[in-house]
Amino acid sequence: MNLILKYFWSIGAVAGLVNARISKKRLKKEFTEPDEATSTEIDRFIKWCNICFTVPYFLLQIFQLLGGYRNCFYLLQSDFSNVFYILGILTIALYWSLMVYLVVVKGGAELIAKYGQGFYNILNNPRTIKILVILMVIAGCIAFILRYFFFQDMLMQFSFLDF
Repeated sequence: MNLILKYFWSIGAVAGLVNARISKKRLKKEFTEPDEATSTEIDRFIKWCNICFTVPYFLLQIFQLLGGYRNCFYLLQSDFSNVFYILGILTIALYWSLMVYLVVVKGGAELIAKYGQGFYNILNNPRTIKILVILMVIAGCIAFILRYFFFQDMLMQFSFLDF
């Protein structure tokens, strides 16, 4: 269990890569004779899936190891004296910002709606996708704020959160 918690972010990044590869194969089968524009669009979609589902996870893993933290729950503490903790928090903030930018501003919701069947059970309404991404980011921000102001002492009682 300790090994899984120590390398959780790397496991997540590898799972994201595998999922994107499998989805690319599914999409190529779904669009059996894609024109060049569709093929380019699928490649662009998969490229951004790879970036969004791996880079933040690898960065969080690197910051965890360099910061001397024993598991992935290091982000639940308030250790602003460690630069790698701050970099981890910034990684999450930049990741959320990137997701909102790509999905809401750059038309990513339309790509997800069009090619999301490669991931199975993805919504096909761009407006709903945009709303859900915004709500997820808002919920994440609220959870971070609540944790810092209200739940810090409570989190320290759990033995599996051995930072």
